[in-house]
Amino acid sequence: MSGKSKTFGAGSVIVLLRVLFACGKKIRANRILFKSPVREEVAEMLKKILWVIFIFTILVSGKKIKAEEKDLQKVEPTVGLYPLYHDGKVGYIDRTCKMVINPQFDYADDFSEGLAGVNIGGIRGKYGLVEGGKWGYIDKSGKFVIMPQFDFAWDFSEGLAGVKIGGKWGYIDKSGEIVIKPQFYFALSFSEGLAGVCISKECPKEGKWGYIDKTGKIVIEPQFDDAKSFSEGLARVWIGDRMTYIDKTGKDICSPAK
Repeated sequence: MSGKSKTFGAGSVIVLLRVLFACGKKIRANRILFKSPVREEVAEMLKKILWVIFIFTILVSGKKIKAEEKDLQKVEPTVGLYPLYHDGKVGYIDRTCKMVINPQFDYADDFSEGLAGVNIGGIRGKYGLVEGGKWGYIDKSGKFVIMPQFDFAWDFSEGLAGVKIGGKWGYIDKSGEIVIKPQFYFALSFSEGLAGVCISKECPKEGKWGYIDKTGKIVIEPQFDDAKSFSEGLARVWIGDRMTYIDKTGKDICSPAK
């Protein structure tokens, strides 16, 4: 852990032990030179106080060590897995190029928030995009946690993933439950609490775009000819040929270029 610690460390314990040793010698000297019941009682009281401080320091130091161990566990890097084509199928390799999940999918996306969207039964079409088949989600053991059932699927973002069912887009959570029913003709992933959605059949090339929150409520009315996800509080949108930026209230804050 970086920075100065506010709790006692090993160095503090050593210093305290030295103080205890010195105080002990002083107390013994006082007993010899100035023996009296009052001084004996004061010396004994000081001794008890010092022992309490010593025990308290040991306990605090132990808690600090445990806290540091937890912090180290938090920063340990997670195992990265990456899709790789092999003999017409897609599997996943680790950073050493070792195949960790055997090639078995017709298409596979990167892992996001612990899950990866994969396609079964699809065919690679124009521009390398997969057509047909069904999409589901696997974990890093290669096990399906959400069975293939969607016509298309986006990566998980902020706990939700956009999925296409019966020609319309909605959103599911990591258990596969539909949390926003399919009702949009196109949809983007959630970013900063909002997701761009298109409500026209002509989407995404035509139609109007707006933004919803995680309850599915439209918070910025569909009015844009194209839209991107929010980033650092702003989203890039097009009104006709004009590109501009909006904030989370939908306010047009500028018009960088035409």
